[in-house]
Amino acid sequence: MIDLRRITSPKVPGADEYLRRTLLSLASRWDGADEMRQHRRLGSTDDLIAAQKFLARGNRGRIPIDRLFLANGTWNVLLILLETLVGRGNSIAVEASTYSQVRDAAQILGIGLVPILLDAHGLIPEAFDKACHVRRPKLLYCVPNAQNPTACTIPAGRRAQIAEIARRHDVVILEDDPQGLVREDFPPGFSDIAPDISWTVMGLSKCFFVGTRIAYVVAPDRAAIEQVMSRFGAMAMWYASVPSAAIATRAILEGAADDLLQAIRLEATWRRDLAAKLMPGISPPCVGALHLWLKSDALSGDQLVERARIEGILVRSGSEFSVEKPNRLDGIRVSLADVSRQSLEEGLARLARIMGTVPM
Repeated sequence: MIDLRRITSPKVPGADEYLRRTLLSLASRWDGADEMRQHRRLGSTDDLIAAQKFLARGNRGRIPIDRLFLANGTWNVLLILLETLVGRGNSIAVEASTYSQVRDAAQILGIGLVPILLDAHGLIPEAFDKACHVRRPKLLYCVPNAQNPTACTIPAGRRAQIAEIARRHDVVILEDDPQGLVREDFPPGFSDIAPDISWTVMGLSKCFFVGTRIAYVVAPDRAAIEQVMSRFGAMAMWYASVPSAAIATRAILEGAADDLLQAIRLEATWRRDLAAKLMPGISPPCVGALHLWLKSDALSGDQLVERARIEGILVRSGSEFSVEKPNRLDGIRVSLADVSRQSLEEGLARLARIMGTVPM
């Protein structure tokens, strides 16, 4: 079986050397025993400088340090933000097809979900505006870059529309941006165009190493961070791991993370070019950073998953991501990241043969 389900940073030449370089630097210059006796909490000054530097590798402005903090992975901090910014009994707007853990988190927290329709360019502003009038969500959770699962990216003009609607209805924007640094052509994020109402969470699993379990968080301002900390500041479950934070910070400040990110970008570009070559009919908006979205007019996502399984390929169905039933945005999500080049080429070739036998 060729498993094209998991999205993570692709293995690239030199990755071991970049990590080894960082670990050797830590071993020779880090006062680890002293730091390991303390919690990292929001992050050290060096951590925040590193976060500022790394986030600037995308199409973002230079984010002030007092808007930044570190967390122990994306979902720890998303749970805290949803609890603080929304609260039990209220609702959030989400893309009609979205990461399945959003549903799980909302159920745990007693938060309702308001699905917003998508098209080839992401969340539809008019649908969001209507939902705000009718359902009055307190927050919009979205993945504007390489959306999960559809791989589409919201254009800059549409982002401005969405931000204006959110501000008019007093809705907070929570932007999850796991693949935001993997491509260099993404538009500026919501925390850039509407900083007063937006939060951004970027985990390092796609642009560094998933094992670091580090997420960078951009808040509207220091007062907003203190609001969150007033409830959860003493709860250590979300604090960044000291060794992980030290590794990420040292790698960024000394350049190894930039070298690795550049290698990941080159590898991701090669893999996207391969997909375009093997599937010439695929629409460009359906190709994200590290995954793509395929759909058929004749077969459901579940049926395509079964066809692929018979051919020895594992992919994810759109039904896994649907917020409501019936699923109005169906297809399959195909990872480009977690297998060798040879396996990816063979897997995509098999998928191309399958898709070539059904109307698209």
